[in-house]
Amino acid sequence: MNSAIIILFIIAVAGVVSAGITYAKKVADQVPELLESFGKARDAWDDFKKRGNETPQPELPPRADDEEPPVAA
Repeated sequence: MNSAIIILFIIAVAGVVSAGITYAKKVADQVPELLESFGKARDAWDDFKKRGNETPQPELPPRADDEEPPVAA
């Protein structure tokens, strides 16, 4: 084999290994966020299942802080 082909093969293999390592690092960096998302989804699913057995309560509008309570007669 020609020495140029061997050198090109070595460079190509090094490029593939480098790309693989870069991809693996990017995936590993996303693992904590992925686990946090799964935790939030599991908590939301548990809340949904718990609320499915309860009767819905009407929501009251928030009370404004600047309003004074009614005066007693």
